[in-house]
Amino acid sequence: MSAIKNILRINGGRPGKRDAFRIVILTLLIFVGMGMTCYAHFILHTGIVFSHFFYVPIVLTALWWGRHAVWVGVFLGAWLMALHLLSASEILLTPNLLRFGMFVAVGIVVGSLRERALKIEKATKLAHAELDQIFNVAADAMLVIDKDFNVLRINATFSRLFGISREEATGKKCYAVLRGPRCETPDCALKRILSGQERLEYDVQKEREDGFKIHCIFTGIPIRNSEGDVIGIIEDFKDITERNQLQEKLEAAKTYAENIIANFLDTLIVTNPDGTIRTINQATLDLLEYREEELIGKPVGIIFAEEEEEEEVKPFFTGTLEELVRRGVMRNYELTYVTKSGRRIPMSFNASVMRDEEGKIMGLVAGAKDVSKIKETEAQLRQAQKMEAVGQLAGGVAHDFNNLLTVIRGYAELALLSVPKDEGLYQNLNEIRKAGERAANLTRQLLLFSRRQLMEMTPLDLNRVIQGLSEMLGRLIGEDISLSTALGPEPCTVKGDPGSMEQVIMNLVVNARDAMPDGGKIFVRTENVAVDEEYCKTHRYARPGDFICLSVQDTGVGLDQSIIDRIFEPFFTTKGHGKGTGMGLSVVYGIVKHHQGWINVESSPGKGATFKVYLPALSVKTEEVQESPVPLKELRGRGERILLVEDDKSVRELTEEMLSKNGYIVFAAANAREAMDIFEKEGGDFDLIFCDVVLPDERGPRLADRFLKVKPGIGILFGSGYNGDKSDWRAIREGGYLFLQKPFSLPDLLKGVRETLKKRGD
Repeated sequence: MSAIKNILRINGGRPGKRDAFRIVILTLLIFVGMGMTCYAHFILHTGIVFSHFFYVPIVLTALWWGRHAVWVGVFLGAWLMALHLLSASEILLTPNLLRFGMFVAVGIVVGSLRERALKIEKATKLAHAELDQIFNVAADAMLVIDKDFNVLRINATFSRLFGISREEATGKKCYAVLRGPRCETPDCALKRILSGQERLEYDVQKEREDGFKIHCIFTGIPIRNSEGDVIGIIEDFKDITERNQLQEKLEAAKTYAENIIANFLDTLIVTNPDGTIRTINQATLDLLEYREEELIGKPVGIIFAEEEEEEEVKPFFTGTLEELVRRGVMRNYELTYVTKSGRRIPMSFNASVMRDEEGKIMGLVAGAKDVSKIKETEAQLRQAQKMEAVGQLAGGVAHDFNNLLTVIRGYAELALLSVPKDEGLYQNLNEIRKAGERAANLTRQLLLFSRRQLMEMTPLDLNRVIQGLSEMLGRLIGEDISLSTALGPEPCTVKGDPGSMEQVIMNLVVNARDAMPDGGKIFVRTENVAVDEEYCKTHRYARPGDFICLSVQDTGVGLDQSIIDRIFEPFFTTKGHGKGTGMGLSVVYGIVKHHQGWINVESSPGKGATFKVYLPALSVKTEEVQESPVPLKELRGRGERILLVEDDKSVRELTEEMLSKNGYIVFAAANAREAMDIFEKEGGDFDLIFCDVVLPDERGPRLADRFLKVKPGIGILFGSGYNGDKSDWRAIREGGYLFLQKPFSLPDLLKGVRETLKKRGD
């Protein structure tokens, strides 16, 4: 019993239910053995000790409590020794000692073996527990299948990921638990493992019962027994659904960005931090005439003008990167692209720095807009403003000259009336008159250029105008130049001033003649054309609609761009000194603008030039009207009273004399206030008011209104050296008044007065 107590003490002194049950059985066996031994020894007097029976409790003790079995052996050995002592046999005989030793040895050996077995069992259980814990806490979904496709176990991740409990999966066929496209095919993972493959790995998509699709990386490895035979497979499913979704978003974002870059209308370049080209859009490639592979990875400076690369491009993409970093963006930085063919294109750049999530500079993104058309428009605007300024100056000069020329021509004409034609003085005076006419023609050209010359706009067939001028044009160009016309089959009708249109044609033909000093050919053409939006995109002044195109082409020396840029400027000429006024094409420009049209020049050195005039087309028919000259004596007055209002003293005195000598009674005033005083003093007894449009103290049309309020029906005739806005042409035209443009001749003056009086009488 002490041995059993010793066992209990070693085990903690408080045996559990299983230990108590084992102690009861062991105690019963020991007492049964002891009882049988005592019965045989004391009752039967056999002298036999059943020592072998005691090996049973010793072995049981070793199996149950391991090394503690030695105490049972010692106890039972001592018991046998005591029996031999009672039987008066020698206790220290060799057999007795051997029995005692055998009990102890059996207890030690069997107990040690049991202890080792218990340690192995414990280690095995611990390993199994660790593996089970690893299996269940693994981040990947795991599935164990035997070679008959039966699911042996699944882990918690598998259950959570695919929505299948362990009870639902265990014992079922794998293809019933989680079906996929490879199930029950030669590509089945288990079949491939059983056929000898050691490892499988591929992407797979599994669908749950709720329809949600899960993207996984599948890994399969064989399970082998101790002999190395494959007895199943471990399948691992790494969920990459979120990663794939993120990848899809990244791909979508990349595609979106690529589409933006590809469809970006302006040029776009992305550089690396070292200034090499990383990305370039199609618009840039098209503009620069390069292929993508020719630019990717190359220094960005190769697409810029050589003189700008060192001074501006490198600082822009490298040196000023610090400035960009500081500001974050740079706007409207002007640089010049150079295409593969060498064409230079001005560009306006906007650039900003690209950074990664950590703030590290990844490079530069630069968008650029082709501003060549803007610059062309700006140049055209500056040119138009310059032409307008010159026109205003020319108009002012022409006005002052008109007053002077009125006096010169007028007095020459009056003098000619009193001098016989056969005298030398008559010829001298006539030359003065002719010079005045030529000067008047020059001022008329200035007014035409400045668009201040009044024009009578009527339906006009350009074909008839050209046909009427053909004989004169032939004399103008000379015998060494041929003139060919190709007139449109339909009437080329425009709304224009006949004299102005004749001057346009003559000036263009004369200009073509002067471009061919050694002779050549001139072609004059007309045609009806429809101008569309596409044409307008490349011709700034154009607008859509139906137009008549008048073109004059020569085979002369041609023009370079620098000359074309200035060709319509007043007094600009390429002819030698004294061979041209430089006003011919300026007048054409002014007339065409006044007629709501435009003019294009197509030329290059050595290839002649073509001037194309576009005028709005009309659909109405034209009628020819011929006027017969009226004899001067029929224009004389019959004592009619005229109030003359003119601020220029010389013109006023001349006009007064011209009218007085031709049968009119004239009262002259220098301004509106003086005119009203005379009008009131004479009681309004006037047949006609001849008034300058621009007076120092009042406009002529307003003064005329004051006269008409007092005496309705009085004749009103206006005159002016101005034209355009200052001439109050609209008010004059709406009032139905006649108008004399200075410088006017004596016949012009008398005719204007007579027509005004006749109109008053009607």
